[in-house]
Order: sequence, then C-alpha cells, then structure tokens
Amino acid sequence: FTAIAAKNETYPSGTEAMALGLELARDITEGKIPTDELLTDIAKFATPEILSSILPDTIGALPTELRNTLQSLVEPSHTALANAGVMPLLKEGVKVADQLPLLIDEVADGARDFIPPTTSVGTAARRAYRARRTL
Repeated sequence: FTAIAAKNETYPSGTEAMALGLELARDITEGKIPTDELLTDIAKFATPEILSSILPDTIGALPTELRNTLQSLVEPSHTALANAGVMPLLKEGVKVADQLPLLIDEVADGARDFIPPTTSVGTAARRAYRARRTL
C-alpha cells in the first residue's frame, strides 16, 4: 500500500491515478463525455514533468463540435447498456471502488484497525435492520 500511495516530486501517486480514473468512470457511467477540466488533469498527470512546462494549460480541451459529435456517438450505446441493466451495476461498482484511494492512503499512513464512529454504526444498523410496522 505504501508504494501505491507514495508521493514525491518525480512522479505522482497511484492513488491520484485511481482518483482520476474513477472520476472518468463516473462520467462514462452517466453517459457524458469527460469535462475539459478532467481531460486537462489527466493529460497533466500523464505528461512527464520535463515536458509539462512547454505544454499549454488547456491541453485536454475539446472543441465544441468534437464534443457534440462524441456525445451523439456515445448516447446510443449508453442508452442500450442502461436498458440492459448494465449501467446500474457499473455505477455501483464505481461507488465501491471510489472508497479505495482513501483506504489505501490511510493504510499507507499507518492505520491498522478500522473503528467506525458510533453514529455511523447506528445509522447503518437502522438502515439494514429496519423493523416493519406490525400494527
């Protein structure tokens, strides 16, 4: 875990890569083309430090026509997958995976035990074991 979460000036951490990938996955499961900001963040993340100073700030920006064309190409596939019941499963998978970067960082920082707050346990118990009204 410490190797994945490691950060220094020469390369970004693996958890940063996971966070960008999960943000991209959220957009995809919603049937959206990623925002220019996200594409720029991904491009900056993937660009070696030595080249980053010569690249423009908006390296990931898509022209409006291209964005609209890509969106029109993506929508039918997304609709078909949503109708087939695949998209809800993928969305749930992304929600579960969304917890991994923070978990990896916590374990890399030395966390060994998981002790949830009492309020969280109470909320989860009420949700999971809801008693039906009998009257």
